[in-house]
Amino acid sequence: MAVLVTGGAGYIGSHTAVVLHEAGRDVVVLDDLSNSSMAAVEALRVLTRPDLPFIEADAADVDAVGRAIVDHGIDEVIHFAAFKSVSGSIVDPDGYHRNNVGSTTGVVEAMRRHGVSRMVFSSSCTVYGEPTDLPVTEDSPISASNPYGATKVACEELLAAEAAAGGLDVLLLRYFNPVGAHPGGNLGEDPRGTPDNLVPYLMQVAVGRRESLSVFGDDYDTPDGSAH
Repeated sequence: MAVLVTGGAGYIGSHTAVVLHEAGRDVVVLDDLSNSSMAAVEALRVLTRPDLPFIEADAADVDAVGRAIVDHGIDEVIHFAAFKSVSGSIVDPDGYHRNNVGSTTGVVEAMRRHGVSRMVFSSSCTVYGEPTDLPVTEDSPISASNPYGATKVACEELLAAEAAAGGLDVLLLRYFNPVGAHPGGNLGEDPRGTPDNLVPYLMQVAVGRRESLSVFGDDYDTPDGSAH
């Protein structure tokens, strides 16, 4: 039996695929390459196995996910496939909802059709919105403050309902600023276009792909309030 990693050519998904392989699991990667590339897939094949199965498909495509489940004997799914930019979600809230909620709905439907019940879902710390009490815990209130966060809340609610109905055994992961890269140096976070996260933006400046890093704000604890 094997594990299907949707969004497996992305940053967290690709690193997870490597760890799963190292743990002795058979891994199948599914990704539509909308915010990744075949370079990540080839890096994965170097780090895992040359014939690592890769399926270029939209996770919202129930039939494509279903074929992957049947063809590769999938018994577990780790679902990473989603858009992840907060600013992008503000510009295109409908697109984010259709992609993020749609992909989760598609994966769940494909799992239901083919009798797969075990899922790990890649959620986000954005589901906590603007917390009033710190530190945040798993029991903290859920209240998204942007469209991206709202898509993750909607997905969590869908998965909770499926679990309550007895059709799904699901684990939710809510990340806070994941950073890092594979020690080999050929697999890391390399988003298309302008990065929406600090660390990849900083790395692009460090290697000369961007001229500078802008630091905003005028209320720092310095003599003039700047970040200098």
